[in-house]
Amino acid sequence: MLPVFVSDVYPDNKSDTEILSESGILAYAHRDDRWLADKGFIVQHILDDYGVRIDMPAKLEGKKQFSEEEDF
Repeated sequence: MLPVFVSDVYPDNKSDTEILSESGILAYAHRDDRWLADKGFIVQHILDDYGVRIDMPAKLEGKKQFSEEEDF
């Protein structure tokens, strides 16, 4: 089973950095973790200090469907 973390809803004026810091999720960060985040959630620079890598889903970028390699 994979752990899932869903933060509270934040207003538009909160930065990704503030959301990450205030959400409490950093308490669960362990070196060599790989976290899945939504596209455009720019926090890798913070997670580098924790040894955590962010994986983001591929973008369609004008395509109608993902290739077999992109679809996981």
